[in-house]
Amino acid sequence: MSQTRISCIIPAYNEGARIGAVLQAVAGHPMIDEVLVIDDASRDNTAEVAAQFATGANGVTLIRQPQNGGKTKALATGFAAMRGTHVLLLDADLIGLTAADVTALIAPVMAGEADMTISLRGNSPWPWR
Repeated sequence: MSQTRISCIIPAYNEGARIGAVLQAVAGHPMIDEVLVIDDASRDNTAEVAAQFATGANGVTLIRQPQNGGKTKALATGFAAMRGTHVLLLDADLIGLTAADVTALIAPVMAGEADMTISLRGNSPWPWR
């Protein structure tokens, strides 16, 4: 049986003001093997902020799209580039995300208790639709 490897894919478009906090939570996280930030041709400093985290030792890689293709294309780029056996999808604007939140999402899958996990954050005016 092969070893489980977690790839975290973060599609980003004009999230320079927020992506740094998300990367703080996942860069170097002990349960994540690689973090792929897919910059979808942002017009702000998203790529520059992500590049500050892409130092090699923490598993963060920045992939820049030459033109904006939308979230689905950014995710497809991430899926094509990932090396993991499992994927963690995170938005670049998850305000308040912590390493503990990330662990809570990954741990049940790693323990064989769940095939997938979904997080619903309390920052929506509609807790359920």
